[in-house]
Amino acid sequence: MIRRPPRSTPKPSSAASDVYKRQADVAALRALPCDAFGADADDFYRVGCFLRRYAADERPFMKWHVDGNAFTANVALSEGHAGGELVAAYGGRCRAVPRRLGAAPPHRGGLCHGVAPLTAGLRYSLILFFHSKTSLEERMRRGSS
Repeated sequence: MIRRPPRSTPKPSSAASDVYKRQADVAALRALPCDAFGADADDFYRVGCFLRRYAADERPFMKWHVDGNAFTANVALSEGHAGGELVAAYGGRCRAVPRRLGAAPPHRGGLCHGVAPLTAGLRYSLILFFHSKTSLEERMRRGSS
């Protein structure tokens, strides 16, 4: 179960202002792949995000795939589940990718990765897709937009 974080002020406030106070700093989000890979923040024309929920009886895993964007960050929103590791193929091996609660380790969109089967509990992740102007232009030149 995802629990609502505590209020940022001791006095009650409207739900809208509470959400506003918790909005992520977009500049900080855009800096994730810049800090990790030396990418140019001005190259990103869009950052998309969505929540992903895994359960042993519902969506226990994610098959191997590559993302169609320049960079991806996978934020761990839960812990205490069994299995469900983020796995990736790099360095000639299949490896589990360490994830700390709340951390957002970025990877290149072309990295082959997936989620190992979850055997118990629930796993929640926030996925961020960083779309690059450069990669969009390259795809359009190749005719595969």
